[in-house]
Amino acid sequence: MNKVRILEPGFIQYQERVIIVFLICTALLCQCRPVPSQSPAGTLSAVHEEIPQACLSVLNTWYPLVVDTLYGGYRPVWTHDWKNRNDHRKGIVTQARHTWSTSVAAMAYPQNAVFSKAADSGYLFLKNVMWDSVFGGFYEYRGDDGMHHDSRSIDGTKRMYGNAFGIYALCAYAELTGSREALELAKQTFFWLEAHARDPEYGGYFNELMRDGTPMHLSDTPPPNLRTGLKDYNSGIHILEAYTSLYRQWPDTLLRSRLTDVYHLILDRFVTNSGFLHLYYHNDWTPVSYRDSSDTVRRRNIYYDHVSFGHDVETAYLLIEAAHALNLPETDAFRKKTRLMVDHALNYGWDDTHGGMYEAAYYFKGEPIPEIVDFSKTWWVQAETLNALCLMSERYPEDSRYRICFLKQWQYIKQYMTDNQYCGWFENGLDRDSGASRRLKAHHWKTCYHNFRALLNCSRMLEDQDEGSAEE
Repeated sequence: MNKVRILEPGFIQYQERVIIVFLICTALLCQCRPVPSQSPAGTLSAVHEEIPQACLSVLNTWYPLVVDTLYGGYRPVWTHDWKNRNDHRKGIVTQARHTWSTSVAAMAYPQNAVFSKAADSGYLFLKNVMWDSVFGGFYEYRGDDGMHHDSRSIDGTKRMYGNAFGIYALCAYAELTGSREALELAKQTFFWLEAHARDPEYGGYFNELMRDGTPMHLSDTPPPNLRTGLKDYNSGIHILEAYTSLYRQWPDTLLRSRLTDVYHLILDRFVTNSGFLHLYYHNDWTPVSYRDSSDTVRRRNIYYDHVSFGHDVETAYLLIEAAHALNLPETDAFRKKTRLMVDHALNYGWDDTHGGMYEAAYYFKGEPIPEIVDFSKTWWVQAETLNALCLMSERYPEDSRYRICFLKQWQYIKQYMTDNQYCGWFENGLDRDSGASRRLKAHHWKTCYHNFRALLNCSRMLEDQDEGSAEE
């Protein structure tokens, strides 16, 4: 693998190794639970014994704790030791992700009534509170009692991103319960997005919308954020995710056409030939980039055209899922590109010393190798990395690096992401961010959606992998 140009003193890495050795020795002397080895040990089948337990542990940590028994839905913000932080807001992304997670959990563990009851609470809140009965579409935020209390969305602004997650959640709940009503609401959301968010001139979708569905632009009042009016990767990959889920239950002709369009939009436009996502485009698909600007301007706007390793590996998985749903043949070009997305992340974003995937890098002008600009190891990036590595190991068993990195990533998650005292996953890996152990365990963007899905997927994939090919 190519080495990433990391701008930090080697002495720090030396100190980290000394500390790790000290901790391991201390644990052994005190007869405590030993710190997992830095080197991957055992086989995929051995790891498979641990992952289902970790999956259920994640679910039992969140549910029924976060279910709001007073107003319905889920309380979004919790401290590091799982004390409720009364935020008094509920966002569509949080509520939808919890509804998806509890619905899928109820199908995976049908003997546990906690998950199905939690899913009921989420569905009713989505239908009765988050949905705009006047203009259609899901609100971005509502007060926890169903009223408007959030000054940032007092006018009822909406986003394609949140509505995509609404579809994703409704499909899972419909699959769990057989509810025609839930599936009809998912269809209604699809038609609402197609009528309002889709760009009829250049194609693609706008993310930021007014309450009535009108796309927002920089000239609007109140002034939206600087990303308003741009076409972005994140809402794009999650509309792909949502439409894939909906198509599995409703193989409609128009939906197939739109899903196919989004599939090619992501694969052919957003994914570069180098294997990473270009993040933002103007309405006419002119790329947003600051690589040719001054260093000051470039670094101030690095958000718009950096390399997001977590989104790259997640998108590879979502593209494969969409291709399967559409029953598209996996051409050599498709396999090469989706594999390249994971390879690029491994080559330039992977920490080969401790394991874990870094947050972001940047291709500065004239440099053939991206420079890491954010060394944090966010919880969702680690989950998506685990999922992608397991998927690549299953698809390309002849390439041992996927299996080796998968085993190492699992060890990293156990050692640096998992809270053995209060349960749950930290916001960031402790090897890069020791203060993460005292920060929020849950907030409007952090639910168990990413890590639960990754663990469940890995558990299922490992069941199908031949033990003989897994031996090192």
